[in-house]
Amino acid sequence: AQRAPAALPSRVTEPGVELKGQRRALETEVRKNVTDPAYDAAFKAGGNTFISVKGIEAEVQRLMGRPLADIPRGVSRTADKLNELGGRPSTLKQLHDLRIAVGKDLDAAKRQGADASLHELGGVMDVIDNAIASSRLSANAKNLYTTATDLYKREIGDRFRTGLAEQLRRPGSVKEGRILSQDVVAKF
Repeated sequence: AQRAPAALPSRVTEPGVELKGQRRALETEVRKNVTDPAYDAAFKAGGNTFISVKGIEAEVQRLMGRPLADIPRGVSRTADKLNELGGRPSTLKQLHDLRIAVGKDLDAAKRQGADASLHELGGVMDVIDNAIASSRLSANAKNLYTTATDLYKREIGDRFRTGLAEQLRRPGSVKEGRILSQDVVAKF
């Protein structure tokens, strides 16, 4: 007579779930030890030097085809962040937070049902970069921020936002990982 294996695990984890967790842990470690300290140094060097957001506001309104005040809260993180700033000059940290909002809007634009105007926001990154470059920030603060941004693109963007790592990060249509468990060995 055949017997069942004695030590079956109580719960079997799909390989894609484990890989997704490992990817997330590695990204968190890189942020904590590499990119966050680089950004912190730039923000410290920037101090309380204020940068105009008027050009950024104008570009967002142009791209979205309506005034910021007419964009309902929650439609665009970029518009929400600009409305929070209220047109006031902002610190390097606040402009960086605005960059993050633009990135989240660009990610959201890839999802079905997203506001079509979100697709247009890609050019806002350049407008933010130009506002920083033409600001009264010290050359050191500008260089530190450029270095931190380049570091982020290389260490986070290139490693975790492209290829198979990107497929692991993004949920499928029913909140499941996009790499099927039967494909894990073949793709890795």
